[in-house]
Amino acid sequence: MDTLIKNQTYSKTAYLACCGLIIQNNQIFVSQRQPFQSYPGLWEFPGGKIEANETLYDSLTRELHEEIDIKIENAEPILSLIISEHQKVSVWHVKTFKGNPWGKEQQAVQWISRDSLALLEFLPSNRTILDYIIQAKLLT
Repeated sequence: MDTLIKNQTYSKTAYLACCGLIIQNNQIFVSQRQPFQSYPGLWEFPGGKIEANETLYDSLTRELHEEIDIKIENAEPILSLIISEHQKVSVWHVKTFKGNPWGKEQQAVQWISRDSLALLEFLPSNRTILDYIIQAKLLT
């Protein structure tokens, strides 16, 4: 993975979005896309678009607070996904946080085990993340 600096800003064309892998008690937190969004009904890892002049870490912190009402205490970048020539998604492992995640935007959410990952239909861009979760043994 390229080196990502917590307080470094990135141009919007370099990174389009970020997402967080939130793991507790050997389960990972996922959310379902709403009917008005692209890819309605598919599952994804919480996160969202990076705003202009926003650091990756700040974007992750803002998005997870807006979507699932948690405050990140510690997170580390683990993957950079190349979506197109000018777009990347920054994937973070959220190690510690405050709050109990829930669907603050009325989206369906759930904690799932490794065995249940295969039962949900994820966004195409999240399939690489799923492979990483299994290969890195983030869930056992």
